Amino acid sequence: MEQYQCQKSKDESALKFIALKESLHTRRFVLHENLAFKKLCAIFCY
Repeated sequence: MEQYQCQKSKDESALKFIALKESLHTRRFVLHENLAFKKLCAIFCY
């Protein structure tokens, strides 16, 4: 039983880590898209 508990918490922390990586990746992608959009805007607006 103790071993199962340990395994479960390991899996949960792995899932949290993956979720964190995904959200960071998404945030970076959105930021990158925003910068690209601003560059395009600067090119076309000025």
